[in-house]
Amino acid sequence: MHVSNSQCAPHVPGVSPLARFALLALVLLALPACVPHVKFDEAVNNLNIAQKVNLDLERKLREAQLGRSDINGDLREASARMQSLEMEREALNDKIASLLDELDACRRIPVPTPIQDVAPGFQQNEDTGGIILENDVLFAPGKSVLRNESKAMLDQLVGIIQREYPTQFVFIDGHTDIDPIARSTKVNKDNWDLGAKRAHAVFDYFKAKGIAQERMVITSRGFAEPIRGVDVGTKAGKAECRRVEIRIRENSY
Repeated sequence: MHVSNSQCAPHVPGVSPLARFALLALVLLALPACVPHVKFDEAVNNLNIAQKVNLDLERKLREAQLGRSDINGDLREASARMQSLEMEREALNDKIASLLDELDACRRIPVPTPIQDVAPGFQQNEDTGGIILENDVLFAPGKSVLRNESKAMLDQLVGIIQREYPTQFVFIDGHTDIDPIARSTKVNKDNWDLGAKRAHAVFDYFKAKGIAQERMVITSRGFAEPIRGVDVGTKAGKAECRRVEIRIRENSY
């Protein structure tokens, strides 16, 4: 996925050299917010810095208005200083508003797949919000080629993603049970390899059906993330753990 970065450093005309230095320092600290999918913690830190600088400007402005600042000279010089501080405050308020928008855009909240719109028989993992596609339905044992009978189910899921989530990212996670690879060792190195191949098979099908590959993220979890509450040592528990999960997220991480 290719993303071009935009330039977002503010230009405020008529600002004093000291104010320009303060704004330059703020811009350097805020540059990570220009990058798509900026980290939440960085955005929070940038917002806190901007708010602190704004409070300092408020104090200086009040001092100038009350005549208690260190500005010497006639009334015109004091008025010019007050005007400069007003411009700095306006620029910082704009920056704070921009940072608040960044925070709203990069919150780490997954978008849940609407289970009520998915075909009957599908289940949703309460821990991940992902739709569970059972491997025994998708694949033959030890295989990573989709069964023909699974494609109607996948077609319905593709339709929901394209209709309801046309711009969000689609995570495709391959999961296996805890049993080591036994009969398919010639084609699968281990459970992680098998999980990756099965996730990739779903990826290829989604891509062929029109979902852009730039929106999809493939992962293999092997046997590391079983369904919570199941007995992974039983036949039924192992069957539940063998799955591909489809998760919808606003971010690609």
